[in-house]
Amino acid sequence: MGFDLYCQLIEETVRELKGEALEAPVDPTIRLPVPAFIPEEYVPDATLRLNLYKRLSAVADAGRLQDFREEMRDRFGDPPEAVGWLLEAMDLKVQARALKLRELDARGATLKLQFAPNPPVSPERVVSLVRAEGGRLRLKPGDVLEFQAGGGPPAARVQAARDLLRRLAG
Repeated sequence: MGFDLYCQLIEETVRELKGEALEAPVDPTIRLPVPAFIPEEYVPDATLRLNLYKRLSAVADAGRLQDFREEMRDRFGDPPEAVGWLLEAMDLKVQARALKLRELDARGATLKLQFAPNPPVSPERVVSLVRAEGGRLRLKPGDVLEFQAGGGPPAARVQAARDLLRRLAG
């Protein structure tokens, strides 16, 4: 058990003893239009690759993701494109987790965000963004936001997703 997990368990136990409601953390699903994985040619050892995936899935903030990115470069050299996309997906996941998103789908021309219950985004902010985008951003039933990001290359869709998450976070 790592130190962060230990601290999290202690914090949850203290809140439980105080009678505070515990919310299950949201683990967003990120869907990108590109392959995002660690190729065998980049990290040949299967056990090490699995360990890297496990560590990457536990990354909780942008600073730790940057540390992980630098460690990968130091240990294995410049990452191939698939690893770059995997790290992009994890960056989006960190941001999506903070906004309590269940899913972010950037595979098509329409970017779709589905919120979990009680997101930290105020309804006023969503309404303001919907108005500002003039029809490109719509709130759909089921707490889904759809943003017309346009076709474009995958990098443009990922950037549109990043920008929208930043604007939602305020």
